[in-house]
Amino acid sequence: MSTGPEHVDVAMIGRCLRALSRHVGDGALHELADLDRLRDELDGHIMDAVARLRAEPWCYSWSQIGRTLGISPQAAAQRFAKAGGARRPGGQPGHLR
Repeated sequence: MSTGPEHVDVAMIGRCLRALSRHVGDGALHELADLDRLRDELDGHIMDAVARLRAEPWCYSWSQIGRTLGISPQAAAQRFAKAGGARRPGGQPGHLR
């Protein structure tokens, strides 16, 4: 677990998402669309991360990425086929531009 200046508290983010999910599930229907947008945004950030991992200086293989995610290299390549293609690493997802 990293604790440097780039450290991200993933557990805290998970707790926030669980709290929002419970809030929506407790009747806050008007916030369901916000929760759905967060999913889309997270998917975009995952694509960005994979694109950056595949690019220099890292150049991680589909085998390494797949192993980290617990999926085959082929499944990783299919899932992230757009990584490094349709979006530039570090760019905002299209719906946020």
